[in-house]
Amino acid sequence: GQECYGGLDFASHVDIIALELYFPKVERRPVLSFFWIPEAKVDAGTDIVDYKAWKEQGWLKTTEGEVIDIDYLVADILDICRRYNVKNIAFDPYKAYHGLIQGLQAGGLDNILAEFSQGIKNMSEPTKELERLVTAGDIDLMGNPILEWMFRNCMPYYDPNDNIKLFKGRARNKIDGVVALINAVGGYMALQVEEKPIYQTHTLRILPW
Repeated sequence: GQECYGGLDFASHVDIIALELYFPKVERRPVLSFFWIPEAKVDAGTDIVDYKAWKEQGWLKTTEGEVIDIDYLVADILDICRRYNVKNIAFDPYKAYHGLIQGLQAGGLDNILAEFSQGIKNMSEPTKELERLVTAGDIDLMGNPILEWMFRNCMPYYDPNDNIKLFKGRARNKIDGVVALINAVGGYMALQVEEKPIYQTHTLRILPW
């Protein structure tokens, strides 16, 4: 029943897809993580982690074949959103061509889906907020080993204006869950700004005669 804010990251049809649910109004701000990957990727064993073990332990779901089954994924996410009080799902509009967003819209989630640009200026503030939460111990990853592994893979990049964005150090490293969580945090922060009355966002102004 507690409200939460979602973030999606879907890099390709042949790799990990991540959904993170962020509960900002619950003590220690728990995060629920959901990961999907094609079965062929698990069987290939080309990455440096044991996907099979994570699947057996219930941390990872797989779909049959070489590519992710979008229909299965849509049905799963719709079911998750029925079980939790999801207020917003932030996603990268550049990757909306996969068919996932269209499926979620058709499933009735159009009112909570929100485009969230992955440009460094847009990603910087929620990334800094997530860094603050992790440093302060004010966020609970719920012991999810996939998300913890992805956090260890993160490398920071700063532009000349001190904006920050994360990237993975090597191709085999994955940070999809962290990016999805940044989207979730950013979507929540954006909604808080929109909800503030104007007298809370502007200082006193004196107009000249």
